[in-house]
Order: sequence, then C-alpha cells, then structure tokens
Amino acid sequence: MNNPKRSGVKHGVGCAKSPGWLSVVAAAFLASTRPLAACPVCFVAEQRTLNAYFGTAALLSVLPFLLFGMIGLLYWRERRLARRREVDLVASAGSGSGSATIPAGRNPVQNRG
Repeated sequence: MNNPKRSGVKHGVGCAKSPGWLSVVAAAFLASTRPLAACPVCFVAEQRTLNAYFGTAALLSVLPFLLFGMIGLLYWRERRLARRREVDLVASAGSGSGSATIPAGRNPVQNRG
C-alpha cells in the first residue's frame, strides 16, 4: 500500500538511526552524583528520619489493601443486611395473621419472576 519510495519518507534518518546522543545524556546523568543528594535517607544520618521514611513507605504500601478491604467489607455488610430484610419480610408475610403489609415493590417473593 504505502511505498516508502513514493511517500517521500526517508527511513533510517534522524533519531532512530543515531541514538548516540541519547546514550551520552543517559551516561552523563548516571555518572552525576548530584541527583543522589536529593535522597533524604541516603545523606541524613538521623535515626528519626530513617524511621519516618520507612514508616511512610510501609503505610503507603498497605494503604491500597486497606482501601479495597474496607470497600469489600461495606459491600458484604450491605448484602447481608439486605438478605436479612428479605427474610424478615417473607417471615412477616407468612405469619398467618393476615394483617402484615409489605410495601409495594419490596416483596421478594413476588419480584422474582
């Protein structure tokens, strides 16, 4: 379909052919120790700072599990309460007194089919 000779695009010219400048920049960045000075744990010898850093890292690692666990717990609790309400409604409707009223649209026996 697209013939490179006809489209005017010269393949192999530019950054794709000569990535030398990128490797030079990467080597200069890796050889530089200046970015390492930004690390508070690497250059601060106080135990308080180290404990705070590791405590924060542990908290942030556990946080997603706590969040999804709480969402799951709330969902499970709501489902359990909804099932109890259905059982209570069915039990009160079948008590035999005849005076039990079920709100419209809330009768699980009639809404099944």
